[in-house]
Amino acid sequence: MQTEIKLTKTELRKISREFRTIASRLLRTEYKQGMSNLKRFVAFIEENKIINEFIQEHNKYNFHEEIYDSNGFAVIPDDSKSHEISYVYQLLKAHLEECKNNGKDIGYVNLAMHFGRSKKFQETVDNFGKNVISPFVSHVEGYLTDLQIDMGDEDQTKISIQVHGDNYGGNLGNTMSETNIDQSNSSIGIGVSQNSEIKTEKIAGTINEASQKNIAEVAAEIQELLEQLSQSYPTSTSKEKTILVAEAVDRIEHNPTFKAKVINALKAGGTEAFKEAIDRPFVNILLATFEGWKETE
Repeated sequence: MQTEIKLTKTELRKISREFRTIASRLLRTEYKQGMSNLKRFVAFIEENKIINEFIQEHNKYNFHEEIYDSNGFAVIPDDSKSHEISYVYQLLKAHLEECKNNGKDIGYVNLAMHFGRSKKFQETVDNFGKNVISPFVSHVEGYLTDLQIDMGDEDQTKISIQVHGDNYGGNLGNTMSETNIDQSNSSIGIGVSQNSEIKTEKIAGTINEASQKNIAEVAAEIQELLEQLSQSYPTSTSKEKTILVAEAVDRIEHNPTFKAKVINALKAGGTEAFKEAIDRPFVNILLATFEGWKETE
């Protein structure tokens, strides 16, 4: 059964943020917490129809023999995106199923060891996250980003997505309950509070409406990234805040599209507009780097 789901860009962005948060927990997991984070990650994929539909579109190849007959060491196929997605998804599902059938937790380290071993369990798990989980996550993030790009600049524009089945899943349902507010005739901009709820406030009276929307959109994406990182990075001291900001800068810098959007928004509104829109105590450290990017353009 096919079901048509309509989402606004804001709703889609929330799904993307939640996925990144859950994926980050798995990528940075301690080896003892690996299985619980793996279960959470796979459950989110299967419960969220938008993401699950993307996975199933690429899950067209059977890697059962490769997974179970690897003689202790496995190699991920890299000849196509679909092969990589199929293999990793089937690998994770097979490990969870094996744990279920045996009635015991076989362990996340055991799974990771099929792709390389280190002297320490944590290093083995970290390498598995980097070489196996991270590329899979990137495929999903790329898909969600492409959907947002296709929707254009309007946050309330709806996109229709055809999915199979009629169970939307709890993750999708949470986003559908949001209230859409028409601000097309408003003269105020949009800022983001610390809990990520959208609030209205003046950004700068001299900035035109198009610039306001651009700044608001970029600020929201930056806010989401900072919140995602704060799940893994402490921010109690100045040094810890600097480390978090450095990680945020590195991720933006390695995403040319995101970096270009930041620079363009900064040129349109200046640093003061960003200070108003991003509710984080270490925003000044972040903006100093952004200013450097702008000057080199």
